[in-house]
Amino acid sequence: MVVGLAVAVTTLAWILDHSSDLAPSAAAAGATAPAAEPRTLSGVLVTRARNTVEDDNVTTSRHRFLLTAAGDERVVNRPRVDLGEDSAYRVATATETMVQHLRPDRSRYVIYKGQGSGGPDSGPNDHVLRRADAAIVTGLAAAGDPRIEAVRYAGRPAWRLDTPSPIDKLGGPGASPDRIEYLVDRETGLALRVRETLRGRLLQERRVTNLRTGVPAPASAFVLAVPRRPKPERLEFDDRYRRVTLARAAAIAGYAPLVPAALGQGYRRAETSVSRLTGRTGDEAANPVSRNVVSTAYRRGFDLVLVSTRCRRTRSPRCARTGGYPRWSDPIGAGESTVVSEQPLRLSEGALAGSRARLVVDPQVTPHVWALTDDLVVTISGPLSGEQLSAAAASLQPLP
Repeated sequence: MVVGLAVAVTTLAWILDHSSDLAPSAAAAGATAPAAEPRTLSGVLVTRARNTVEDDNVTTSRHRFLLTAAGDERVVNRPRVDLGEDSAYRVATATETMVQHLRPDRSRYVIYKGQGSGGPDSGPNDHVLRRADAAIVTGLAAAGDPRIEAVRYAGRPAWRLDTPSPIDKLGGPGASPDRIEYLVDRETGLALRVRETLRGRLLQERRVTNLRTGVPAPASAFVLAVPRRPKPERLEFDDRYRRVTLARAAAIAGYAPLVPAALGQGYRRAETSVSRLTGRTGDEAANPVSRNVVSTAYRRGFDLVLVSTRCRRTRSPRCARTGGYPRWSDPIGAGESTVVSEQPLRLSEGALAGSRARLVVDPQVTPHVWALTDDLVVTISGPLSGEQLSAAAASLQPLP
């Protein structure tokens, strides 16, 4: 098993250190689209941060990453051999594993099983790459939002958004930015740089270097073995999601999942997850426990759109027309104490016709629609414009 870990780490190091540099894309040369859609992506994320704006000490960390368009992820932060963290997510098994080297004589091996594909449900940990942030910019760019600028960064075509940010008072004085600048790669949808400032002084900067596409991504790069020395503490968690076909999801959940007929050019269904009982959603986890959840991922390159449905009523495990109506708020949420603008969405077609639906396109959260039918709570989220989200919502139909 140690050999397996060594092979995986060696493979990732070779990918990041010896792959040829990315040739200029067709988009960078002025063409309307890249000649070929990249299927793998690697690079190094460099983060510089202060604890508060008054702090003169700036800490720097580096994470190597490897991504595939299928959804697999590998992120490594090892400042020293006996310290750091290594995580791998395999979309096919809905499992994320993590090796944490806490100190020379202590390590931890963590397994997160049964994960969904992402918000509003569980998914691979996004606290490092924060790809959800990039989806905000891509969605606003698709809508032609005047706040988005077309620029070039590090030789690559990018979208730029420089926007005020509401201060999070829960973070403590001087710890939350009042302005954020995003630079998002147009080809891959990855955030190339994010700068957070308070009164003009840097709080945090995340910057991608050594970005490469088309690099080798063998299966071994996404497999972590249990280290033998030091013998690690082992922790295991199960979020209760299982990868199934749409037809099987209908049988498990007890209702026909909703499928979009209009989702934007190039998106294809990638995987469906189902869970009979899972956690709460929304800001401060204020919504009821989710029952009979069906979440389907649609992918286009590295872009991800998620369509989710769950029972609205808690007394009936199969969404029967009995029981009370618990109060539901936006399942996606933007974070505690963050206020976003919602627009009423009037739908006259599809499965959501006549439902209470809301459209959310705001720099604080991934663009999305959420709706309440008599039986279901429905969400559509991803790097789409408001028009695209509205069209997708209007096109939802039960699986035949």
